[in-house]
Amino acid sequence: MKAIEYYRNLKQETERYTILYQLFCFSSIDAFVDNPTEEEYEILSGGIVNAYLQLDDCDLGKLADCIAEKYANEKFTLEEFKQMSKWEVLDLYN
Repeated sequence: MKAIEYYRNLKQETERYTILYQLFCFSSIDAFVDNPTEEEYEILSGGIVNAYLQLDDCDLGKLADCIAEKYANEKFTLEEFKQMSKWEVLDLYN
Protein backbone atom coordinates (compact mmCIF):
# COMPACT_ATOMS: atom_id res chain seq x y z
CA MET A 1 0.00 0.00 0.00
CA LYS A 2 1.28 3.45 -0.88
CA ALA A 3 1.83 6.10 1.77
CA ILE A 4 -0.96 8.26 0.35
CA GLU A 5 -3.40 5.36 0.76
CA TYR A 6 -2.41 4.98 4.43
CA TYR A 7 -2.86 8.71 4.91
CA ARG A 8 -6.31 8.72 3.33
CA ASN A 9 -7.39 5.75 5.44
CA LEU A 10 -6.15 7.40 8.63
CA LYS A 11 -7.80 10.70 7.73
CA GLN A 12 -11.26 9.14 7.43
CA GLU A 13 -11.90 9.17 11.17
CA THR A 14 -10.98 11.73 13.81
CA GLU A 15 -9.55 9.05 16.12
CA ARG A 16 -7.39 7.70 13.34
CA TYR A 17 -6.32 11.20 12.38
CA THR A 18 -5.10 11.78 15.95
CA ILE A 19 -3.04 8.61 15.57
CA LEU A 20 -1.43 10.18 12.51
CA TYR A 21 -0.37 13.15 14.64
CA GLN A 22 1.00 10.79 17.30
CA LEU A 23 3.01 8.90 14.70
CA PHE A 24 4.49 12.22 13.62
CA CYS A 25 5.52 12.89 17.24
CA PHE A 26 7.18 9.49 17.54
CA SER A 27 9.99 10.58 15.20
CA SER A 28 10.77 13.55 17.47
CA ILE A 29 10.72 11.33 20.53
CA ASP A 30 13.07 8.90 18.78
CA ALA A 31 15.41 11.75 17.85
CA PHE A 32 15.86 12.99 21.42
CA VAL A 33 15.00 10.20 23.87
CA ASP A 34 17.32 7.20 24.18
CA ASN A 35 15.38 3.95 23.88
CA PRO A 36 11.92 5.38 24.63
CA THR A 37 9.44 3.05 26.26
CA GLU A 38 5.92 2.46 25.00
CA GLU A 39 4.66 4.54 27.93
CA GLU A 40 6.95 7.44 26.98
CA TYR A 41 5.74 7.31 23.38
CA GLU A 42 2.09 7.29 24.45
CA ILE A 43 2.26 9.91 27.21
CA LEU A 44 4.53 12.37 25.41
CA SER A 45 2.84 12.12 22.02
CA GLY A 46 -0.63 12.32 23.57
CA GLY A 47 0.24 15.45 25.52
CA ILE A 48 1.95 17.05 22.54
CA VAL A 49 -1.00 16.38 20.23
CA ASN A 50 -3.51 17.63 22.81
CA ALA A 51 -1.55 20.89 23.14
CA TYR A 52 -1.06 21.18 19.38
CA LEU A 53 -4.80 21.02 18.71
CA GLN A 54 -5.35 24.14 20.84
CA LEU A 55 -3.51 26.54 18.52
CA ASP A 56 -4.14 27.38 14.90
CA ASP A 57 -0.63 28.53 14.12
CA CYS A 58 1.34 25.86 15.97
CA ASP A 59 3.98 23.80 14.15
CA LEU A 60 3.57 20.20 15.32
CA GLY A 61 7.12 19.25 14.36
CA LYS A 62 8.68 22.11 16.29
CA LEU A 63 6.43 21.52 19.29
CA ALA A 64 7.23 17.79 19.33
CA ASP A 65 10.97 18.44 18.97
CA CYS A 66 10.93 21.01 21.77
CA ILE A 67 9.01 18.82 24.23
CA ALA A 68 11.00 15.68 23.41
CA GLU A 69 14.30 17.55 23.79
CA LYS A 70 13.29 19.09 27.12
CA TYR A 71 12.16 15.68 28.36
CA ALA A 72 15.44 14.10 27.25
CA ASN A 73 17.34 16.88 29.06
CA GLU A 74 15.34 16.11 32.22
CA LYS A 75 13.52 19.46 32.41
CA PHE A 76 10.52 17.45 33.65
CA THR A 77 9.70 13.83 34.45
CA LEU A 78 7.11 11.66 32.77
CA GLU A 79 5.00 11.86 35.94
CA GLU A 80 5.18 15.66 35.90
CA PHE A 81 4.24 15.69 32.22
CA LYS A 82 1.20 13.49 32.91
CA GLN A 83 -0.06 16.12 35.35
CA MET A 84 0.42 19.07 32.98
CA SER A 85 -2.51 20.74 31.30
CA LYS A 86 -2.38 21.40 27.57
CA TRP A 87 -1.61 25.04 28.40
CA GLU A 88 1.34 24.06 30.59
CA VAL A 89 2.68 21.94 27.74
CA LEU A 90 2.39 24.93 25.42
CA ASP A 91 4.23 27.05 28.01
CA LEU A 92 7.16 24.64 27.70
CA TYR A 93 7.20 25.43 23.98
CA ASN A 94 7.44 29.19 24.48
